[in-house]
Amino acid sequence: MRCPQSGAYHRAVAMRSSPVTVVQISSPSYTGTTWLCLLLGSHDRAFTLGPPDRVWALREKNFEDACRVHGRDCPFWSGFARRYDPKANFYLQLADHAQRDIIVINNPTPAHEQAELCHPDLRIRPIRVVRDGRALACSFARHLKIDLHDAITEHVQHLFHRFPMEDDRDDLLCFRYEDFLGAQRDSLDRVGCYLGIEYPRDALEYWKFDHHITSGNAGTIALLKFFQGLPVPNFKDRAFYEGQFDQMRQGQAAFDDHRWRDELGRRELYYFDRFCGHGNAAWGYAPDAFTTQEREAFEADLEGKAPTPVLSAAPDSPVIVILRNLGRRRRALLAVAAGLWVLSLAITAAMAWVLARGVA
Repeated sequence: MRCPQSGAYHRAVAMRSSPVTVVQISSPSYTGTTWLCLLLGSHDRAFTLGPPDRVWALREKNFEDACRVHGRDCPFWSGFARRYDPKANFYLQLADHAQRDIIVINNPTPAHEQAELCHPDLRIRPIRVVRDGRALACSFARHLKIDLHDAITEHVQHLFHRFPMEDDRDDLLCFRYEDFLGAQRDSLDRVGCYLGIEYPRDALEYWKFDHHITSGNAGTIALLKFFQGLPVPNFKDRAFYEGQFDQMRQGQAAFDDHRWRDELGRRELYYFDRFCGHGNAAWGYAPDAFTTQEREAFEADLEGKAPTPVLSAAPDSPVIVILRNLGRRRRALLAVAAGLWVLSLAITAAMAWVLARGVA
């Protein structure tokens, strides 16, 4: 009688018959890629790394505190550090140590790509993910603490040409974040077909799998700690993610974050449509509709926000760069403070003049 082979045996056979696959997700910031990376790593042949540049920078520090789940006590990364050879390819060594032949990463820097992702024994499988630009604008404003107008014009407006939505090809898979959320099982099956694997039925419960992700959204990673009973320091939006975890454990959809609908009024939606409407529509998101009266009123507001025309193309000074990075709201506060300072100087000078006249 033939004994059934273990999962480890079948995994080893698969690894011997295929090169190491690197799933490279590219997306704008705040697109839910940490969640997606963990989801795609929930397979006995896959390992989730997340954004690779942080752990790659820890090579000379023996990958100390690389794991965002288990911290310095992570046995996986301490074991990897003992066998790591800086002269060999990082991903081939990681796959061998993890006994996985699929590594999931997102948004590597060009320097990392050139140094590690061009090896002939690596098979790169790109996936592109976008999200409604209105949600991205709110996330940029919230996280960077900048004016929403600046988030739209200085950040979101430039994303559409960098991450074009395309039809699926043999060498590219494209998703809208909201579509993946709305049909998670079907979307995961699409990825599985693209990678040549079949995801288990419980892969959507990613927190039940053994992950050693090294970078990403703290809230999404915290769900792994909640499940394992690990201490979780307080972080921004903790209550939101705790609520999401409760929903997911009850089998409900989660991470369907529509906070932007409450944060954007009609005026802000018009600003977005004015600068990003065509790009967002190219991503497949329907634009908002506005009355003629609204358009006229909001256009008048935008004229007041228009910057003074620049007469020369000279490079910006460091002071101008700093002021631009402050955001519109902080620039306004700085202008008020500067005005008060000038006023105080004028009052001081006037008092000194009066006193001098009195002495004379």
